[in-house]
Amino acid sequence: MSSFDMPVFDIPFEARMSPHVDRTRPRAKQWARDTGFFSPQPGARGFPVWTEQTFDSHDYVLFSGLVLPSAPAELFGLAADWISWGFFLDDYFLAAFGRNRDYAGAKAFVERLPAFMSAAGTPAAVPTNPIELGLADLWTRTAPSMSAKQRELFSAAIVSTAESFLWELHNLIQGRLPDPVDFVEMRRRTSFGEFVVALTRLLVAPDLSEKVFASRAMGTLDETCMDVNALGNDIISYDNEIHREGSTNNLVLLTQQFLDCELQRAVHIVHDLMRQRVAQFQRVAEHELPAMAEDLGLDNRARELLDQYVDALRAFTAGAFLWQHNNPRYAEPLPVPPPAPSSVAVPRPPASPDLPAPKGDQAGAPGRVRLNSHRHVPFQKVGPTPLPKIHMPYRLQLNPHLEASRAASIAWAGEMGFYDAVPGVLSVPLWSERENRGFDFALCSAGIDPDCGREELDLSAEWLTWGTYGDDYYPVVFGATRRIDTGIAQTRRLSEFMPLDCVQTAVATNPVEKGLADLWVRTAGPMPEGNRVKFRNSIEMMLESWLWELNNQFQHRVPDPVDYIEMRRKTFGSDLTESLARLRPDNVLPDEIFETTPMRELQNAAEDYACFLNDIFSYQKEMQYEGELHNMVIVVQDFLNTDRDHAVAIVNDLMTLRIKEFQRVADEDLPVVAEDFQLDDRQRAGLRKHVEELQDWMAAILHWHVKTSRYKEPELKLRYEPTDLPVPTPSGLGTAAVRIPALTGMEF
Repeated sequence: MSSFDMPVFDIPFEARMSPHVDRTRPRAKQWARDTGFFSPQPGARGFPVWTEQTFDSHDYVLFSGLVLPSAPAELFGLAADWISWGFFLDDYFLAAFGRNRDYAGAKAFVERLPAFMSAAGTPAAVPTNPIELGLADLWTRTAPSMSAKQRELFSAAIVSTAESFLWELHNLIQGRLPDPVDFVEMRRRTSFGEFVVALTRLLVAPDLSEKVFASRAMGTLDETCMDVNALGNDIISYDNEIHREGSTNNLVLLTQQFLDCELQRAVHIVHDLMRQRVAQFQRVAEHELPAMAEDLGLDNRARELLDQYVDALRAFTAGAFLWQHNNPRYAEPLPVPPPAPSSVAVPRPPASPDLPAPKGDQAGAPGRVRLNSHRHVPFQKVGPTPLPKIHMPYRLQLNPHLEASRAASIAWAGEMGFYDAVPGVLSVPLWSERENRGFDFALCSAGIDPDCGREELDLSAEWLTWGTYGDDYYPVVFGATRRIDTGIAQTRRLSEFMPLDCVQTAVATNPVEKGLADLWVRTAGPMPEGNRVKFRNSIEMMLESWLWELNNQFQHRVPDPVDYIEMRRKTFGSDLTESLARLRPDNVLPDEIFETTPMRELQNAAEDYACFLNDIFSYQKEMQYEGELHNMVIVVQDFLNTDRDHAVAIVNDLMTLRIKEFQRVADEDLPVVAEDFQLDDRQRAGLRKHVEELQDWMAAILHWHVKTSRYKEPELKLRYEPTDLPVPTPSGLGTAAVRIPALTGMEF
């Protein structure tokens, strides 16, 4: 009996079942027996982790049949063994290390796993337990059919999953509740999302090119699929995890604690987030993937594989929910579909990207939150935002070259044309010199890097100036005309101003292009070519995120919280900032350090703090004067159906959790990373310096927001409210009758 009323899960995909389940069960059970899954385990106090009865009742072959209904017979047995192994890994880890809080033993166990996934396809060590024995066998049977890149990605997904169990164990030992942002991202790994998606990719679409899977659309599709299953599992497994296992790694529990609300309300909030992620999956599948296929020029065969892969993710989602509801771990039986022949037609989802309205008890459920993300009313007169008490434990320092850099960056913006009209594009200037002086980007740079030289400070201030001008330019020039195609063309063209040989051949036609061309040569010129590629990628990610914002504006769609947070890091230019630090000549840290979980958590926590901070300060500007949708306060208001002040308080609480998580990772996790990588004294100093630079970055951004005129009401009134002064309007083809809603308060 559940401790709350279970919501009705509206999964708009049809569950199907493989026709190979029944004949696979006996062989799969024999493989599990031979591998030792039913044998007593020393780490589990001499008891077997599973019994044969456990294996039969949990029926992992049925799970395989439901999540991989279209897998051919020759691969289905292998897939079922992989899935059984994955579930056994979860239970083995808990029995051998979780119950006795043996972090050292667990870490040693995880570190051995790569030895059984060698590039040669044969084990590099002798198995000492059923996990290693099973992995060695499975890898030997699977690796020969994979390319080197596929082996690398699949083994990385397995290691990532195992490492995520270490993260959960660390939380248990510390008695720590992770913050909601960190948890959702890690849950993709702890829920086997990465592992199952990697397995699906291998079975269904092994021939799709890496450029497809590297696209934002495909990455978002995979992540939303993982989130839907993880969020639903946290609801279904709540009683088992909290009351029987004593776990703290469950989003329902974290939501209840973070919002200080009733359990039932927390359940409905997590369920609504899950439903929004389903809507996001459908939106990406129906709109973004076709656009991506067109952009990459995929042929008919590649498009067929893409469709098959999307259908496989739908089947995975529907099948996983059905199995969980019928499993003894979770109960709540649902009817299981009969086996379908291999040739069964794959059902298509409803054409609309919106989910059906709540049914039954959901419609009037206590704590019900609003799902429809298209109801936001822009341009409301909200007035100045009352600022909360913002937590900032780091001391601000300012670069002594600030005054000189101020003058230089203001002059540079004029040279790039930021104070000029753009013939055929903008009838009047987007910025004035007076406005840019009030923005004072040099002040932000002076706090971000208080010790750098004058030339480096000038460059930093000019990058901030260019990035903000570009961020203002896109909605004015492309948003008002509602021409996403012209925005895409501009984004593609900007890449031409970042040549890897640093020889500019393209001719700039507007201030955004001219500014980027100048900054690229001065910044990338001293870099090795490999670093230039990484640096250009970080800029292109920011540019792509501006297109994402335009698309949402055209659809009048407030993003769901997960989509917003992850894209906000890109729209804020966080990847650009991080890459400048990572690629600087005095960086002594190996690249592998930046790919570790603690370093990613450190970076994400700092970025989120800065992004949420900006959203609080810019709320009036974006909500009242620009009709914006991309603001965390607005996202929280829309998702929880609450008022501004309550949303601001929630965002501020989340900011506080993120900066405390930053400090925790710096104090507790990074010293372990230093030990694991056996960093020398110089590298350890470099690691400390990286942390200090991020501390400076957060302190500087807070100070700049307090001081800049950009978000203050007198400046907003002067810039946006009707006066005799001209406002920037787009000009040229198709724009003659268009005013700028972002600057005049007129709705489209």
